[in-house]
Amino acid sequence: MRGWLSRCWDSGSAPQTDPPAAEGLCATLVVVLAIALFPFGASGVVRHLTGLGFGSGLAIGLALVAVFIFFARRRFRPRLGRPSELVPQIIVLLALSVLVVAPMYVSAYEGMPGMGGGDGGVHAYQQLVFVNNNPKDYYWGFVLFYSLVHWLRELFGIETFEAYRLLTYLTFLAIMVALAAATFAHVRSGDTAIVRLSHALLPLLSFPVLWWVIFPALHYYQADGYFTQLVGFLPPLAAWIGWGVIDHPVVRSIFIVSLIALSRYSFGLNLGDLILTGGALIFAEAFPSTRGRRMRIAFATAGLAMVAFAFYVYIKMRAAIVGPGSILPIDFNKTAVGLGCTSVALLLAPTVCRLLHAPLSARGSRLTYFAGLLAFITFGVHVALLVSKQPILYYAFKYGFYATLIAQFALCALMAERIARGLLLPVPRLWRRLRAQAVIPAETQAVLQEPISSTSPPTHRRFAGATWLTTVLALVVIAGSVAGPVWHARGYANFQGSFRDRVRRQMHWPQFKPLADREALRTIRNVLANTGKQFGGAVAHVWPLSSFMNGAFGHDPMVFLIRTGRVNTTPGHCVFWYADPMSLVFLDREGSGAAVRRLHAQPGRACWTYDAPWEPSHRLEFCYRCY
Repeated sequence: MRGWLSRCWDSGSAPQTDPPAAEGLCATLVVVLAIALFPFGASGVVRHLTGLGFGSGLAIGLALVAVFIFFARRRFRPRLGRPSELVPQIIVLLALSVLVVAPMYVSAYEGMPGMGGGDGGVHAYQQLVFVNNNPKDYYWGFVLFYSLVHWLRELFGIETFEAYRLLTYLTFLAIMVALAAATFAHVRSGDTAIVRLSHALLPLLSFPVLWWVIFPALHYYQADGYFTQLVGFLPPLAAWIGWGVIDHPVVRSIFIVSLIALSRYSFGLNLGDLILTGGALIFAEAFPSTRGRRMRIAFATAGLAMVAFAFYVYIKMRAAIVGPGSILPIDFNKTAVGLGCTSVALLLAPTVCRLLHAPLSARGSRLTYFAGLLAFITFGVHVALLVSKQPILYYAFKYGFYATLIAQFALCALMAERIARGLLLPVPRLWRRLRAQAVIPAETQAVLQEPISSTSPPTHRRFAGATWLTTVLALVVIAGSVAGPVWHARGYANFQGSFRDRVRRQMHWPQFKPLADREALRTIRNVLANTGKQFGGAVAHVWPLSSFMNGAFGHDPMVFLIRTGRVNTTPGHCVFWYADPMSLVFLDREGSGAAVRRLHAQPGRACWTYDAPWEPSHRLEFCYRCY
């Protein structure tokens, strides 16, 4: 059996047209972290499907990873590359990490400001229910985020808010690692000068896209509590990088199919797009003539099966895509145009580069085609929603998030490598041409400079036609590369104002709201630990704070204590509330002010007064009473 599998895998390999390539630090990090992430995510999937504990699910996930590594160990052996190629990656990776963390982390809000939504607290409550009580019925089975929060708490001994923050910023950093990995994958091993220049150009070229499209989107998704979708971006991102940097077709096919399956349980809104993209790419693996007959049949069958399954997923997800919800809307039409322009540029770029006799590397082509195809399919869904006159609501606004980020990253990586190559290669070519002309007699140079004879008009016309076609296609690629980010930036305009306020630290309350009050959370934990009583609810004056404070301690935030103030005052419970004048003003507006005043008037309460980190001019008074 092992010999037959080995022959099948070897027959699927294609000859390398590029020099032996080094995956590089960033690409290796993405693939290795994806393999390490899989068993922890799979533990939640197993728990959701079977009800088993996390330990059993982790064992199953580790077994699957072990089988994959056993068969893939000879087909994918990551190589970091030469020191001259490795050092630029480390420098650029550190620069990109600072670039994303510096504007996002605001110490007054513990790095996690809120903007009015209560989704963060809802997910905190659902995560506890998933871990402790009911693993099967919550949130369509999108349990990757819940699983990772559980394992972070277990492995590092941290509480829910710290796990949220750590996972969010690890996601931000992983996104930057993927951007650097995509850039390095375009460069052939040995092109040291191009490696250095492309990485030097990457922050400069990507800065406008990051600053006007990517960072505002990441900022808003964190601030409005969409943690499940934000962390759910990790499997599609790893699938994109893996498809580019893993050279063996069978290994990379199994890799992306596994991550697409994990995407079903991370955030499945774009599952149909991912399956259709993966199916089309795997189906295309059947066409190279170097494939054996069995492998060609296997690739074609697997690809067609995935394409068919994608349409089934679209049918199942149709109602969810047009579902309602509360979100700051984007300009749906402009983001659709941005996706269309970017996808056309990415899909045409490999062909144009080949016509210009400067082809992309095999890895660069795979990365570009994956991103372009995903963006084009997502663009098609946008067009279908507009043509069908479906209402553009909550999930429709969220739909293009994944494709936008991957497509813009692919575009930045492509442009960095192409511009670096264009700046460097003409210099040695021009020098060689000048040296050649210096030794050629003047008479020979005159003959060479004569116009092409009219005796060969067909060849001349064919050459002229090809030149015009290449020129037109190149202009289309350039126009799409410029227009795509511009239209995306215009579509995400509603996110940019609050993002600029976040960067300038002009985050005045109550426009920005705290997701968590660390002093209050510490007080609740200490009180419950010292008294041995259960949590009976907390009444806070802003919705994100109220939602997270209750959800993190297992009290359903959808009970809306901020509006009713009906905490559990039965014996064996402790209840908590804010009683300072500023909080009472907002609680009166929400409708729970009278209930808080009645709690505050009861004997036996204890209170603490401290400065609000997010608004130092206000002093908070946090109280509790146990029954």
